[in-house]
Amino acid sequence: MRYRDPPTPRWLTRLAWLSVSLAVVSLFGLYPLAGGDLTMHQVMGKWMWHHGAVPRVDPFSYVNAGQECIAHSWLSEVLFYLIEQSAGTIGLMLLRLGLIILALTAALTTARL
Repeated sequence: MRYRDPPTPRWLTRLAWLSVSLAVVSLFGLYPLAGGDLTMHQVMGKWMWHHGAVPRVDPFSYVNAGQECIAHSWLSEVLFYLIEQSAGTIGLMLLRLGLIILALTAALTTARL
């Protein structure tokens, strides 16, 4: 007769998945924000917030001054500016963390299906 290990308790399996998810979120979501574009997006968001309009020409460029500009990400730029003004860098990091959690949840839900 062959001996079988008892099945792993369901709570232990869920705890393992939770710890892996938290590790991934910690590694990818909590280190400081980096990148040269974030500051430019915040400056554009500040300009749009104070002027109440999306710019048709680039107000900050020296080389392309007066040329047409299409602000594809105007809503996120305003959102980045408002979050940074109200909650600082921690707010932007929490936004990033929330988006990572949302993406992981969607991926795990899709994987279960």
